[in-house]
Parts: sequence; structure tokens; C-alpha cells
Amino acid sequence: MPQGVLLIGWSVEEGPVIEAKYPDWLPDLSREAIAIYNAHSAGCRKCGAMFLSAPSVKVVSYYTGLQINKVVSVLLDRAERPDPYMEALEGVINEYLKNGIDFKYEILPKIYRKLEKIGKAQTAVDKIIKLF
Repeated sequence: MPQGVLLIGWSVEEGPVIEAKYPDWLPDLSREAIAIYNAHSAGCRKCGAMFLSAPSVKVVSYYTGLQINKVVSVLLDRAERPDPYMEALEGVINEYLKNGIDFKYEILPKIYRKLEKIGKAQTAVDKIIKLF
């Protein structure tokens, strides 16, 4: 199951900053946000999804490209497989980009709920696989 969603932007004064997070009770992930944003920057700033695993966090994220310059990151449970989330996140973000939806706090709960359904389905599939 996803643990939360971050919206990371760029500030000229501070560099990568967390602009919003969902749920609100997530801890301070400023250092992780810098690592996530920098991982996308190292990829020539091309838009798209990527998976990042660090000791403190496992993340699937999507960079919107230079024009919007936002990263939407989904924090995953350590046991989660990233593939289904990457595909779903890419689809959701591309839909938002195509429809011109602003990237701000209001989209985070929607993204979280869509990806939460994938987590529940993945958990059910994993349980079935363990039976065999």
C-alpha cells in the first residue's frame, strides 16, 4: 500500500522543496525530497516515471518536465513491488497534464486513492500466489 504522496517543486532560494504532502501527518521528508528531485535532474530533466530505493524510503515518482517542473512521488511500503505503481502513476499524471490540471495539494488525495486501489489489488494477488 502507498504510504503517502509528495508534491516536490523547485525554489530558486532553497532548491527542491516539498510543496504539499498527503496525508498531512507524514514526517519531514525534506532530505528525501532533495534526493528524489536530484535523481530526476540527473536523468537530463526528461519527464517520466522512475523508481528510487534508499535506506529511509522506497519511492515511485514522476517528473513533469521543465515547463511545470514538479515531481509527484508516491512513498511505498518496503515490501511493495514498484512496477504496478509506476505504470499507474504515469497514467494518472499524463491524464492531468493532458487536461491542464494544476499540480497542487488538491490532486494528492486523488492520486493516493487511485494508487491505494492498486495496492489492495496487489496484496490480494500476492496472497493468492502464496497459496500455490
